[in-house]
Amino acid sequence: MDVARCLLWLLAALPLFCRNAECRSLHRHRRIVGGLPANITEVPYSLSLQLDGKHMCGAVIINENWAVTTGYCYNLAVPAQNVTVRAGSSVRETGGSVHTVERFVPHSHYVPAYSDYDIAVLKVKPAFKFSKKVKPVKLPKQGEEFSAGTVGVVAGWGTKNFGVPKYTRTLYKVEVPIIDFAECDKSYMYFGGVNKRMICAAYPSGGKDSCQGDNGGGLVAKRKLVGLVSWAIGCARSEYPHVYTRVSAFSNWILNNTNV
Repeated sequence: MDVARCLLWLLAALPLFCRNAECRSLHRHRRIVGGLPANITEVPYSLSLQLDGKHMCGAVIINENWAVTTGYCYNLAVPAQNVTVRAGSSVRETGGSVHTVERFVPHSHYVPAYSDYDIAVLKVKPAFKFSKKVKPVKLPKQGEEFSAGTVGVVAGWGTKNFGVPKYTRTLYKVEVPIIDFAECDKSYMYFGGVNKRMICAAYPSGGKDSCQGDNGGGLVAKRKLVGLVSWAIGCARSEYPHVYTRVSAFSNWILNNTNV
């Protein structure tokens, strides 16, 4: 592993060894920067993934019994006996309905050091009851492409500024455009680039992004789940676009593991 990859691995591993909020805040995973308050009815597929009743990640409803998040969030949730999701609420720790995570399945090839195969599915109990506040999002077809310039919405309860460990109490959302794969790959060339299991979204000038605490939340465009908040360097930085797990690279895997 070269020096750059080693640095990225250390950044990825930091939360696993931290024991306080200040330390965790140095990590590269994030929340909504430059966004607006959102009502859960605008993004009814959005879940707060919680450990001991405290928000740690986002997740996305895909049917009555299953949700999808990232492998990174699975690592935070181990052991999983006290992991729940809150559905149907704009407030991260009150309202809506709370569901126990009965089963958590990360991708078997997930590599934390590279944030590759960064996806996991989770089964909840009791099942979600759909309403205007709780709805699944449609999965893309395997291999489906979303062109550069397509605008997606990402929502979450994370921090508004990188390095500030305080999560927001209420839901925020922001719109970001998908960017050209080669452009994103070039931005991260020093860190080994990105691959076709990843998709990037950002504004050239920065200023709008997901941030700490948003990991696992969904990037939705054309009413389909395009990506999952995965990684970047900092938040909303013009030189480092946000990298999302490309859901269309895993549609068949999701179907095989959830019977959606």
